Amino acid sequence: MAFTQAFPILHSDDFTRLVAFYTELLGLPVTYRFPPEGEGDAAFLTVGVGDSTIGIGDYSGVEAMFGPTPRGGKPFQLCLYTDALDAELARLRAAGTPVHLEPVDQPWGERMCYVADPDGNLIMLVQA
Repeated sequence: MAFTQAFPILHSDDFTRLVAFYTELLGLPVTYRFPPEGEGDAAFLTVGVGDSTIGIGDYSGVEAMFGPTPRGGKPFQLCLYTDALDAELARLRAAGTPVHLEPVDQPWGERMCYVADPDGNLIMLVQA
């Protein structure tokens, strides 16, 4: 299998509230922040859970930096890392998987795109 890592990403229109729940109420440490501290308000961060990670994204912050972000009918999306993004996307597209965003190179060095599962949950495919 070409996928190497997976973690859920929760997006919210009330980013501050959601971050407070995970970091203050649950006590999970922040393991990544974008943009970095001192370079503006956070639009995305991850919190650690043992060896696992949960991403938390601010819809308005991400959209302000990168333009419209695909939104599914549910506030959940799965992030799957792969070392062969274009090949995986082609395979999924050939199988009839809806593509919501074509691959885009990101300023933090990753390449990503969005597809959806049969229930409409967004899946972000990422190649580092």
